[in-house]
Amino acid sequence: MRFLTRRGFGFIFAAVSLFVIGDVTRTGWVQIADAVFWGAILTSALVAAMSSGGLRATPRFFLNSTPGQNPGTAQGETIGIEAEVINRWPLPRFGVTLSFNLYVNDQLVTPHSDQRLKLHMPFLAPGSRTVVKGSMVTSRRGMHRLADGVAASDAPFGVFKRSQPQVGETALMIYPAPVEIELGPSRLVNAGERPKPVTARSGEEVVGSRPYVVGDSARSIHWRNSARTGRIMTKAYAATEQETPVLLVASGPMLDKTKSEESLDDRCRVAAGVSLESGKSGAPLSMLTGRTTQRVTWAETLSLLAALTSDTVKPMAEQLTWLDPSAAVAVVVDVADDESISAMVAEASRLSSLDVWLLAEPTDEHQWHANRAASALRGVGAHVSVVERPLPAPEVSR
Repeated sequence: MRFLTRRGFGFIFAAVSLFVIGDVTRTGWVQIADAVFWGAILTSALVAAMSSGGLRATPRFFLNSTPGQNPGTAQGETIGIEAEVINRWPLPRFGVTLSFNLYVNDQLVTPHSDQRLKLHMPFLAPGSRTVVKGSMVTSRRGMHRLADGVAASDAPFGVFKRSQPQVGETALMIYPAPVEIELGPSRLVNAGERPKPVTARSGEEVVGSRPYVVGDSARSIHWRNSARTGRIMTKAYAATEQETPVLLVASGPMLDKTKSEESLDDRCRVAAGVSLESGKSGAPLSMLTGRTTQRVTWAETLSLLAALTSDTVKPMAEQLTWLDPSAAVAVVVDVADDESISAMVAEASRLSSLDVWLLAEPTDEHQWHANRAASALRGVGAHVSVVERPLPAPEVSR
């Protein structure tokens, strides 16, 4: 027997007490009660001893239905958990419980035993192979992994408990659930109209003009539009594939590990919404892969966003230095992330366009941060949208 439970200590104490009282008083019903307690203890010991050893459990995730618009499982969806259990002994098993730890992006989210994911099996026939199923709701994005399995039995009275570790594990990538957003004004001609072409500071095809910013070449000044508008305007060129807007996710303010991951989840959901709306409007995006940018599909965008962690997201100043001069950039950032906002203000002059989505809570402090950040970013020509927290619950079409 591996260990005695708290209930087991109580049972044994009661049985010993009844034995002493019955022996002293010679009362019949006390002696009968004592015999019942000892019978329960011996039965529990026997059942627990034969119900956990010799088991092999292999867990896996499965989808309960066909995925919707996402390439895989997204936040808010209910996914299935099943385990194939093999009883290798020629003995029946009773009241076996399989439990697993859940890791999200290698972070343990079930630190206490009562939080572990559990699958119950009331009976296993000798030498049988059984599949037991359960489910869970995916509230986080990223790599979900079931590991550290344990098969335990304390049947039938919970007096004794025997456990056997299980080595099997399984993993599933959960994608961020997109938040419904509107594209920034720099991507649209007017509200409700087709997306405006992405522009660059250099190229061959002139598609319009924009206000002059520090760093523009004097050769690119659009003299006709400058005379017409009364201020210096520079030529805007059609962007090449390499100059499609680059979607960046800021590293976020300094928080504890759990809050950092939750805040990053929100930024990834907004970034997924930006990518979704851009795709619907026919304006593809690029993302950083390593230190280079490449055009990505909707599925590739979700995969990259799902894999982000607070440890892998680089500081905004570092991300911006990897971009080509005159790149078009779309950034999702927290209003309290002063470091990232300052980096964008400093680098805005060399970007062809800058769209920023600020995440803010409806508190006085966050609104103050939002107004200050929006003012600083608009002062360098960025287009700013504020997204209010808490974000709406994920709505997944199934």
